[in-house]
Amino acid sequence: AQDPVMTALRSLYDGHRRNILEAAAKVPEKDFGFRPTPDVMTFGQQLAHIADVNHSICASLKGEKNPGGGLAHKHLDHMSFLAAVEQSFDYCK
Repeated sequence: AQDPVMTALRSLYDGHRRNILEAAAKVPEKDFGFRPTPDVMTFGQQLAHIADVNHSICASLKGEKNPGGGLAHKHLDHMSFLAAVEQSFDYCK
């Protein structure tokens, strides 16, 4: 039988992955630069931050070198933000 804690964590992970990727796919490209206030990251940078954190946590758990590259502070286009966050979730599987 599977560990109930791991089952619950997998369910949470799958739900967060789905919600983040679906939300990101629905935001128009012009809004990826949206910044609610000057002192916070843009929507795209928030996605990149999620990708960075996914890579950091999962690399640590896997005992591997972090494959991410500090994406939150890079200027990426819409498709690159989407690809980065999706790849980070795939890395964590």
